[in-house]
Amino acid sequence: MMQAKLIGGILLFSIFATSTGLAADSINYDFDDVNVLYAATFIAHPINGVSHSNTWVSELVDVRSDEPECGLWRGSFFTSDGCLAPFDEQGARKYIYQCYDGTEGKLGDDSSCKSKKDWENMADADCKTRCPQIPSKKLVVTYGIIELKKEGRVLVTEEFIKVGQGENAKRFLVNSGSIEYYGGTEKPSNLWSLYWSAKKLEGTSVIKDKTPPIYVTCMSRKLNQDGTVKSFLLSFRDYASDPYPDVANCEEMMFEADADTIHDSGNQLARPTWMG
Repeated sequence: MMQAKLIGGILLFSIFATSTGLAADSINYDFDDVNVLYAATFIAHPINGVSHSNTWVSELVDVRSDEPECGLWRGSFFTSDGCLAPFDEQGARKYIYQCYDGTEGKLGDDSSCKSKKDWENMADADCKTRCPQIPSKKLVVTYGIIELKKEGRVLVTEEFIKVGQGENAKRFLVNSGSIEYYGGTEKPSNLWSLYWSAKKLEGTSVIKDKTPPIYVTCMSRKLNQDGTVKSFLLSFRDYASDPYPDVANCEEMMFEADADTIHDSGNQLARPTWMG
């Protein structure tokens, strides 16, 4: 499978955009307008066996800690309906029980005979069908492609990503990318993008600022042969671990998008400038 690595549209800014110095390590590139070509919001869940606990993203993962008690609360035999259960255990023909949510139930009839353990397992399974849905660890992500315009002209088409929600969310623009193709074709099968917080969009200005802390996000977008998105995979690290962030150094993917949660709008086939 062929792979081509391309660097993001940093040079385009220095050629076309008016820049304003802010601090020693900060440059502001001003545009007139920002046009969103494509945007997708989704929930990503940790990939089994891959840890994200030592990365900056761990602070943005939502975890529900007040999990209520769930399942079987209490149960009892109908003692007048005793019988000889399998393996010579004292059993009963009927069983009544109550779940933690207050629901009551009754199992068995005059022809049944089970041990207390078997009745409890059946009652617990029934109670768990009414357990509240407890959300697992999750990460809310917004991805998109934008046109940056000046004097009516599109100067560059960029990718952006927002990780997390609320005031603690982190926003990035793409820094580098690479493409994998379906064998023997020019159709992309996988797009790799590296984003970092040292390059971000604020209003209609692109700001490059290497003031610490700097955060890095890698994203892999697997595509169908018609160019539409099949899946999103992400990983995270900080700038200190790699002072020259490049998509070639993307580490093992840590999160995968839940396909059922993807809500998108615009043109899925939109492509950033770095893709050529």
